[in-house]
Amino acid sequence: MTKEMTPLERAARALHSAVNRGLGVTLDWDELAERVKASYQDQCRFVLEAIRDPSEPMIAAGAAAPFSHLDEHDAEHLWQATVDVVLADT
Repeated sequence: MTKEMTPLERAARALHSAVNRGLGVTLDWDELAERVKASYQDQCRFVLEAIRDPSEPMIAAGAAAPFSHLDEHDAEHLWQATVDVVLADT
């Protein structure tokens, strides 16, 4: 049975794919050394930590979404909680 990838692992794999496209190479994720995979995950973790605090437009959009019953305070905390879960799920 294959282990399901965490959101952070999926982000690292996507970053790896983007780097490969930019370099014009094809390196299979499954064949990378664990330290290389860990490096991609660290880079994704840094990005998530950088965007953990949403901008004012993000908060307003979350509160104004047609399906949302959140005020701006709740929308901000929902965003932060989502990022926190991704960061913790490693």
